[in-house]
Amino acid sequence: MKNLFKNSFCTFVITLLLSTTGFSQGGGSKVFGKITSDGEPLIGASIFILELEKHAISQIGGDYILDNIPAGNYNVRAEFISFKNVTIPQKEFTSDTNLGTVQMEADVAQLNEIEVIAEKSTVEIKLDKRVYNVGKDIV
Repeated sequence: MKNLFKNSFCTFVITLLLSTTGFSQGGGSKVFGKITSDGEPLIGASIFILELEKHAISQIGGDYILDNIPAGNYNVRAEFISFKNVTIPQKEFTSDTNLGTVQMEADVAQLNEIEVIAEKSTVEIKLDKRVYNVGKDIV
């Protein structure tokens, strides 16, 4: 009985190890590259493969890696706050792919002038007195 338990336990452990190894390899390819703006790396920019709902964040140096990408044609988009999105349409992935350097451009909007209008408070409380400013107050 002990021998049967020992054999079934060994079989279970070997099966578990083989299935874990099979899942970790994934069967897909890698997509990698760099995201920059004006030659400077962008840290924290996002890169998406839209159809697969996979994404990565650029690290120090602007580098990113997406793992386990199945072969196919996908739309890729790079995004970063206050920068224009960059889309690479229908990129074909059959093996490990270097997308190269994705150059992002700042999305700058020029605002019109603003005018600040201030009014004095109607009541000012100081250490030893209260001052009432009547200004435009009709009452």
